[in-house]
Amino acid sequence: RLAIREPDNEPPREAQVRPCEWPSEEFMVQAGIKDEFDTYVHNAELEGFMLDKCPQYYHLTDSFVRRFKFTSSRNSRIVLFDIYDKSYTMDLEDFNTACKLPQWGNVSEPRKSEYKDFLASITVGESRDIAQATIGSIHFPAIHYFALFIGRCINGKDEACHMCVPDLSILRSAVLGDKSYNLGAIVARRLHLNRFNGDFFGGIYATRLANFLGVTIREDDIELPPAYLDYEAMVHHQFVERN
Repeated sequence: RLAIREPDNEPPREAQVRPCEWPSEEFMVQAGIKDEFDTYVHNAELEGFMLDKCPQYYHLTDSFVRRFKFTSSRNSRIVLFDIYDKSYTMDLEDFNTACKLPQWGNVSEPRKSEYKDFLASITVGESRDIAQATIGSIHFPAIHYFALFIGRCINGKDEACHMCVPDLSILRSAVLGDKSYNLGAIVARRLHLNRFNGDFFGGIYATRLANFLGVTIREDDIELPPAYLDYEAMVHHQFVERN
C-alpha cells in the first residue's frame, strides 16, 4: 500500500546503478554444470525466480534502492521503499510473493557459527574467517557458479568474490536443501544495506514490485542492458582462464 514518508534530511549519495546478472544457459552447458545448477535451483525453490528474467530500469532501481528500509520486530516484518516518487509499504510475505522468493525459514539473521562446517565442506585450503573467505576457494565448479549467481543476482553486491554469512545461508539452502532462514528477509536486509553502501543493485526486485503494485514503468526510464554470467563474465570473475 501507499505510505507517507518523511523527507530525507541528508543529500542523496552518488552511486552507479548496476544490473543483476543472470546465469548463462550456454556457459553452464559448455562447462558441464547445468544439471547440477538446476538441482540447486530446485532445492532452494527458486524455479519461479529463475523464470522471470524481467527488464531492469535505471531510474526505477535508483529510486527503489535509495530509500529501501527493512524493519523486523517480534510481530512485524515490514519493507518500505519508493517506486519513482511514491512510497510503498508491505509485509515480508507479500514482498516474497512479489519478488518470487520462497516463504519458508526463520526471519532472523543467520549466525556465523552455523556455517563454518558448511564452508569447510565446499572449500579447499580456506582457513580464513567467513568474512575473509573468497568464492575462488570453492572446490566444486557448480557450487562456485551458484555462489556467483547469489552475489551478482539474488543478493547483488559489488564485492561478489567475497563470501558472507547471508550468501552462505542461501548457498546451503541450494546445496543441502536447508530451509533454516527466510530468503526474502536475507534479500531485504541486503537491499537495506545497499541503500548506504556500494553501487545500487536490485533492479529485478524493483521491476517485480512495480508489476505487483500495478505501477507503470515510465516511458523516459532507461532499460539497463541485460547482464549474464557468461564466458566473458567468468573470465572477469577468474572462474576460467581466457583461451
